[in-house]
Amino acid sequence: MRVKSLSSDRVEVAEPPPARQNPSMTKQSKTRSRIGHFSPNPDLSGYENLVGTCRLCDTEIIVNRATDLRGTYPSSRVIFKCPNCGRGLRPGGDIANHPVDQFIYDAYEPMRKRRYMQAVLLTAQSLELALSMCVRQAILANLPTPNRLRKTSPILKVAVTLNATLDQLTLEPLRKVVANLAFKARPTTIQEALDAIAAFDKLRKKQPKDSEIAGLTDTDLQEAVGRLVGIPNFVKLRNKVVHEALRPTQSQAEWCMENIPKLTRALLRGFGIARGQLVMPPTA
Repeated sequence: MRVKSLSSDRVEVAEPPPARQNPSMTKQSKTRSRIGHFSPNPDLSGYENLVGTCRLCDTEIIVNRATDLRGTYPSSRVIFKCPNCGRGLRPGGDIANHPVDQFIYDAYEPMRKRRYMQAVLLTAQSLELALSMCVRQAILANLPTPNRLRKTSPILKVAVTLNATLDQLTLEPLRKVVANLAFKARPTTIQEALDAIAAFDKLRKKQPKDSEIAGLTDTDLQEAVGRLVGIPNFVKLRNKVVHEALRPTQSQAEWCMENIPKLTRALLRGFGIARGQLVMPPTA
């Protein structure tokens, strides 16, 4: 601080000039201030939506992952706008379980509210996803994959053919295809994979016998196939809920919630799919 002498007896204290601010830091702080905090509620959030509170306007909002969060899962670093105050928000955290498991977790809320139709459908969705993953694992896992996928890569032809075939399979034929794939050698060439997919028409029409299942040397695979062939009543229940608007009973929904997770876990173990691994077809 400098002291400036004047002609009179007064002494005036001259204030030092204000410190210069870094424009980039000022801009950065203003940018940060525009992003608010969103507190997700893990008990209400699920595979499809993230539910929580905007800390800027204190409003509970439902954020759709596909519409608002660009389909991310988890979504803890994705910025979106609050539909109430319009400010940008960033989720403070998110817990993302494997979809096969998350569908089961999402079924607990309708179970608590005694909405058993939704509980049955969510368990069926979990099972069908696990079955389609097993098919992809069996057909694609041992195929040679190029370092860089192109639209002309042969493995993409297999993936396109496999997707088209899976689209035509409902739960019952898909169940039989997976049960029979447990006895087949996994293809190692593109032609073997295409031949294996073409054979689905035959596999979908038959079910392994108990003696054949007992002959499986892999205990995990044996358990998976044994459980899979033992659920024809579940398939019928699912179809009646979908096609006939059947209202299932509490005991039927409880059976689904108890036994379908055991089946999906056995399938993932038996087909060599690691927990947390989502088997999807390759894309260029």
